[in-house]
Amino acid sequence: MRISTAKLADILGLVVSWPTHLHLIADELAAANPSFNKEKFLRRATEKWEEVYATQPMDDYIPY
Repeated sequence: MRISTAKLADILGLVVSWPTHLHLIADELAAANPSFNKEKFLRRATEKWEEVYATQPMDDYIPY
């Protein structure tokens, strides 16, 4: 089965818990495929991540 990098970016952008994980994934994909467009992947995946997570209020309450 083959999947486009755009579709992969959409999926991973929705499921990673923090966008820094996208950079780690992009580094691995770039190492495996020299023609991989890392910047385009990160832009699309980050946009998807922001659609889901950036609109949620951050709960940084410390109970002590």
